[in-house]
Amino acid sequence: MDLKQLEKILETNGSNVFQLVKIEDYRKSNETSYPIKSVELLVDLESCLPYIFPGDFTDSKYGGELSTVVVDTIENFYSKFDAIGIQPIIFVGNYKQKFNRHDWTQRQYVAVDKVNKVMNLVRINAKPVPNSGQGMMSAELVHSVISFCRLNDWTIVQSLTDTKTEMITYARKHNTFGILGDDIDFCIANAARNYFSIEQLCLETMTTRLYDAPSLAKHLQLDVNQLPLFATLMGNDRMEKEIIKTFHDDILKKGSGGAFVKNIASLCKPVTCNAKGEPLDNIQVMNLSKQITQGSLSCPTKVSNLIMDSIASYEKYYVGEEFLTNRLDITPEKRDMINLALTLYRQCWITSDLLQLLFVREMQMDTCMEMFNKDGIKPIGDVLARLRKVLYGAAFNSDQNTVISEYVITSDKCLDKGVPTVTPAKLDSVQKLYDVWKTYFIPDNYGHTVCKAWESLTEFVLMDNRKLFYKASTQKMTYFVTLFAQSCDLKPCVVEKLIASLPDLPPKVLVPIFAFLYLDHEPGAFLSTMERHSVLFTFSLVSLLDSNQVKKFLNLNKKAESVELIRATNLFMKTSQLIVNLNALCGFSLGSNSTTHNLLNDLNCHNNWQGSIAQQFYHYFSEGNKQPLDLFNSLCSILKHTVNSGFFPRRQSSFSHESILYKFVNMMNCWTQLELFDELMTKAVQDMLKTVSTDPDHKYKR
Repeated sequence: MDLKQLEKILETNGSNVFQLVKIEDYRKSNETSYPIKSVELLVDLESCLPYIFPGDFTDSKYGGELSTVVVDTIENFYSKFDAIGIQPIIFVGNYKQKFNRHDWTQRQYVAVDKVNKVMNLVRINAKPVPNSGQGMMSAELVHSVISFCRLNDWTIVQSLTDTKTEMITYARKHNTFGILGDDIDFCIANAARNYFSIEQLCLETMTTRLYDAPSLAKHLQLDVNQLPLFATLMGNDRMEKEIIKTFHDDILKKGSGGAFVKNIASLCKPVTCNAKGEPLDNIQVMNLSKQITQGSLSCPTKVSNLIMDSIASYEKYYVGEEFLTNRLDITPEKRDMINLALTLYRQCWITSDLLQLLFVREMQMDTCMEMFNKDGIKPIGDVLARLRKVLYGAAFNSDQNTVISEYVITSDKCLDKGVPTVTPAKLDSVQKLYDVWKTYFIPDNYGHTVCKAWESLTEFVLMDNRKLFYKASTQKMTYFVTLFAQSCDLKPCVVEKLIASLPDLPPKVLVPIFAFLYLDHEPGAFLSTMERHSVLFTFSLVSLLDSNQVKKFLNLNKKAESVELIRATNLFMKTSQLIVNLNALCGFSLGSNSTTHNLLNDLNCHNNWQGSIAQQFYHYFSEGNKQPLDLFNSLCSILKHTVNSGFFPRRQSSFSHESILYKFVNMMNCWTQLELFDELMTKAVQDMLKTVSTDPDHKYKR
């Protein structure tokens, strides 16, 4: 039993504690009571994504169905609130605080069992194969949503502590209109004026369930001030499950469900609490602690302190000591760099993984689809080790005295011997991180004010509060490729061709091609032949299609279920995450190159992917005994036919036109320059390029 089950218990017992409401009505009421204030709705992104995106578009088995839905889905979500005069402020954050890093590791172990079940079903060809059920959105999807929000100048902020705590503190400080999420802790905290449920949200009618503290307190026959104590005894994130389990077992003997809730509430009723939720009588807290620890080895004093810390978490805001740069014994230059890193993180230019690496010298890697043992197959963590070492070398200027702790979860019991450590790679041509960032991330020169959501919620955290923009540079492209090349054995001639081709490649394909080059540098070691071709053709094609075109393309072929393909696509996505982090250290954004001005077209640069198409291509190779040349010719035929039939219409208003077929063939030609195909395939691509280059249906100027 825990707090997350409270809502379900209240619903199933027919109590109707929380009412279904029309959000616009509350917005109008807000205008009457607060006529000057903007109507802000704080959105807990990671808890909302499972409800915003359909499950079949976010299944992580094959890397997800990310490229077809991000733009349309998020645009629709945002526009619905904008239409009724509400400004969403997106909060996201995966930075692990010291107190919950152990819990993070334990949760990944739980996910391992769930993934194992999925893999076993795939092995025996059980259909339909369910989602992995990890209960969270993939990091790639979160990155894409962040990118889209930033490119649209929507307010999005990465939290410096637990996202829920950050939102509660912001709402209380700014008397915010509302919060949208799926955690009843928001209701317990009673911070925003309204807390709306994402689970019950209907975007068509803009109705949802309103969770309000007074209604909950009335149902429990408690005061609102007693709710933090009630949540603590129910078992929130701060209470250790091992300590409270025996206590809950005893309460459950008296009844489960609604009876359990009422029995917990009855223990809180005699305890008088102040406006912050703190009990006024310490003796009562100690008595509760003794009751909780009865029959266990836990210390009542420790439990009493846990109770008070839990209650305080609904009111107090604090961050880890690593953020308090004015208290750290570091040089002024290092302090300036750290403060700039905080700004880049807050404004979503760098990831939480990278910030944690810079501050606490730890890198955490979520559970991978690595649940089978096969001769000659390296664990995903080992496959990516060399790339991670280069990332560490770039972050710490190849300081061999720096030791990084790695939480790399690839299988059950993998951390039983302790957290592994690694030293950064010794790199050539490494620039100081602060010099790179201060040169290529520049302050806004157009007079825009920094969003108040980006400001630190505590005066103890120092940040560079300027709004930052990325300044493109060909020099930085070269710098990034030079660093990347040290992670794999690229031929010098390939490095030169890669640098030369970057400005002409679609921005969407840049992260995927670097991920692919890393996994492909040792032939057959990380990707089998069929996996290799499936991955390469997938991101090459999908990078050229919009969401409607991808949906039409999905109807053309059959899909395959394969354990090996699951592993390959997830390895590809994990590699992409590391490429994004390495790229952020170089002051060069792979998301938009120096020749591109339509930034919205660059969306999904983190993960231009479509798992279902990868399955189709894998099926094509495995069932038909086909070769890359066969797939290339087949795709060219499809693209040529669909253009001529109006399937993918031309953009007649454009002064220069290149069909999708031409773009696809041209991209394949770039891959031949990087020596990714054999001679037969290379010749076929070059011949096709000559053909489409002279065909006015595929390349012409008006």
